[in-house]
Amino acid sequence: GIAAAGRGLGLAVAWLVMTLLVAPLGWTYRRILTPVGREIAAAFEVTWRIAGYISRAVGRALATIAWYLIGAPFSWAYRTENGAPMR
Repeated sequence: GIAAAGRGLGLAVAWLVMTLLVAPLGWTYRRILTPVGREIAAAFEVTWRIAGYISRAVGRALATIAWYLIGAPFSWAYRTENGAPMR
C-alpha cells in the first residue's frame, strides 16, 4: 500500500539525488577542482620563493646602506681620537 509507495518514492528520490547531484559533484571535484587546486598551489609555491629572494635582496641592500650611513661612521669615530688613529 501506501508504505510501499512511500519506500519506492524514497528510493527513486535517493537515486535521482545520487545520479543528478552527487555523481556530477564527485566528477567535478576529481576532474576539475583537484587539478586546478594543484596548479594554484604550485604557482603559489613559485611566487613564495620569488618573494623570498626579493625580500632577502631588499634586506641585504638595507643592511648595506645602514652600514655605510650609520655603522661605518660610528666605527671610524670609535677607533679614532681627534681624527687620528688610536695606538
